[in-house]
Amino acid sequence: MRLREWVAGSAVLLTSLSFAGEEFRASGIVERIEPGRVVLNVSSDNCSGSHELILKDVRMEGVLSEGRKIFFRASGNPCLEEEVYLLEVRSGVFEEAEDEQAED
Repeated sequence: MRLREWVAGSAVLLTSLSFAGEEFRASGIVERIEPGRVVLNVSSDNCSGSHELILKDVRMEGVLSEGRKIFFRASGNPCLEEEVYLLEVRSGVFEEAEDEQAED
C-alpha cells in the first residue's frame, strides 16, 4: 500500500529507526502533497532551523490514523541520511492507496 492522501497542515512527529546510534525526533508540518511524495517542513534539536524533508516510497501498515506508524525513505534534508525512518502520526488524514473491493 502507498500513501494516497495526506492533508496539508497536519502536524507530525518523526522518529528514526536508527540515526547515529541514537533516537532521532523532529516535529514537522505537511506543506504539500505531490505525485509520489509528501513534502514536510521539519525542525528538531538535531538541526537548527527548519528543513524541507521529502518522503519517498512511503509504505503504510494498513489504514493510518492518529497514533499509527509508517516507514519511509527520507531525502532532501541535510540533517537526515537516505535510509529508512519511522513516521509517527500525531494528527492528519490518511487513506489506503489500493482500492478495496466491495464485498457483495
